[in-house]
Amino acid sequence: MSGLTIGLLAAVVVLGLYVLVNWPWSRPPLAVAEPAAASVPAAPAAPSVVPKPTVTAAAGPAPAAEPPPAEPLSAVHRCENASQVTYTDGPCPAGMRGHPVDTTTALNVEGAQGTTLYRCRGAGRFWSVVHCQHRGAEIVSMHTVPANLSLAEQIVFARNREALARPTKGVAPRPTGVGPVAPPNAAQKKAEDCRRLDNLVAVLDDYARQPLPPREQDSVRRDRKKARDEQFRLRCGR
Repeated sequence: MSGLTIGLLAAVVVLGLYVLVNWPWSRPPLAVAEPAAASVPAAPAAPSVVPKPTVTAAAGPAPAAEPPPAEPLSAVHRCENASQVTYTDGPCPAGMRGHPVDTTTALNVEGAQGTTLYRCRGAGRFWSVVHCQHRGAEIVSMHTVPANLSLAEQIVFARNREALARPTKGVAPRPTGVGPVAPPNAAQKKAEDCRRLDNLVAVLDDYARQPLPPREQDSVRRDRKKARDEQFRLRCGR
């Protein structure tokens, strides 16, 4: 074989090897990189907040309201301002300071001289040692009370007399024991009423002897006539 032929064969072999190596199916596929997505920074995770436990106090009993201070049983009040002092068994008038008066002390009335205590009606009802007219009020009742008592004790005395003289028609006496209840003593009741009327007439007579304006004299005469008419109705002194 000539050298030219050998050279051609060698060239064909080299070319075949080249084609075999560089043909498309003999190459590994190229990796195509996908475009990277825009990286978005992740939001920081919110710190976990544990809810604060709510403590509900057990409902206990409501505190009891403090009771008001107890006042004396008589409910007499001393009412005063810069110019006057009065006693009443109701609330004090506007503009006057009130103080409860202890009238629970036992009364000592044996052998005491009498004085007059007036029950007056103005802005309210009150007691007075001077006539109601001097306090700009009208008279409701008059009572002869022991002069050796304090004013608060005189008020209690007068109120007790009022309670004894108050009619109890239609009210049955409360039983105090076993057995029949004795009926009220009519003679004793009459004696009490007559004695009260005698005292009232004496007080009115004494008051009428003072220098009084005509209008007050007329009022005293009317009160005295009512007392006398009541004495006649009860047949006092008979």
